[in-house]
Order: sequence, then C-alpha cells, then structure tokens
Amino acid sequence: MMVPTNREIDAWIAENIMKLSGVGYYRRVSCRLGGWEKCNKEDKTPDEQSWGASLYYTHIPGNLAAIYSVPPYTDKIESAFEVVEVMRNSGYHFIISTISDGVKKYSVTIRGCKRIIDSMHSDLITISDISPAKAICMAVCNLFEEYHGKEKDSEISTKVA
Repeated sequence: MMVPTNREIDAWIAENIMKLSGVGYYRRVSCRLGGWEKCNKEDKTPDEQSWGASLYYTHIPGNLAAIYSVPPYTDKIESAFEVVEVMRNSGYHFIISTISDGVKKYSVTIRGCKRIIDSMHSDLITISDISPAKAICMAVCNLFEEYHGKEKDSEISTKVA
C-alpha cells in the first residue's frame, strides 16, 4: 500500500471537499514572460530549471492568468480548520482530542449519519497522528473513501494510514 504525500492529500481535499477548480501542478511558461501551464509534478520552467512545478488551483476555471497555491491543509492547522468548517456545514461533527501513549498525538473522530434516514449521529471514523492538521485531513480522506466511494474519483486510491 502506497501512502500518499501531504501534497497529494492536500490536492484531494482541495478538489473533493473544498471544491476548488483546476487543481493540479503548474509551472511558469518562462522566467521572463508571464503565464502558467499545467504540467507534471516533476516538471521545471524551461528556461529556469531551478523553478519547479507547484500545486495550484484556478480561481476561474480555465483562466491561467489567476492561479493560487493550494493551501497546506495537512501542515497548517488554520488550513485544516477550513476543511472542518466546510464539513460542519455539511452536517458532520468533529471531536478533536489529545492522547498520550509516550508520544503526544491528536485523535480526530468524525461523527455523522451513515444514511440520510438516520437521526442519531454515530462515529464514522477515528484517526490519530502527531500533527492535528494531518489527523483532520486523514480522517476526512478515509471517511470519504469508506462511506462515499470517493477513491474512484481521486488520485488517492488507497486508505490513508
């Protein structure tokens, strides 16, 4: 089982949870001229090889004049809480706590209804990690794989462990 990188998780969340358009890797067309082009993760700007591709999204679909960096959801708690807010607005509840078994970890439990007709919330998924932001993101990814089959629409094809 291949474990996705933080930026792969960020890309999945940006596209599937935050509904950002045009999520992908982009590079500058030239170091002297403006403009961006979609590319592979490992690509470089042709006339400046020290400029690598970065993960961006387009504010207006198809408009490469206005691209923005995908937030670091797995690395910054502020960005992870943007995900929590979107999920809460969709009816999910988050329980975030600390646990200590020699190493301080953060436990994230997402509660919600398994079926639309259910009125009682039940624990849908619980994930622990040493980073609270990554624990939130891993729980969201695993929830959508398990209950909504989102792994078919995503680059993340295995459970985040």
